[in-house]
Amino acid sequence: MTTISRTLLTAAIAASGTKIIVRGTRKDDSAVAGFLHTLPGSRWVAAQMAWSVDATPACAYRLCSTAPAEVEADDSVLEMA
Repeated sequence: MTTISRTLLTAAIAASGTKIIVRGTRKDDSAVAGFLHTLPGSRWVAAQMAWSVDATPACAYRLCSTAPAEVEADDSVLEMA
């Protein structure tokens, strides 16, 4: 049996409403990290074990449509995109 490892990202608007919090299943995925670095305001937040990016329609759209991994975004992120 072959095990396929894939990266899955989740995206949700932070309580402040100014950031999108992005969590992944694989921290060591350099393609995903490289992509997230291209988004405005991107930061790795070690305390949350997640990425934080600006909550703008442009970031939401890019995250949902061009990320190099599958993204499960909550409704507020999808509406923003």
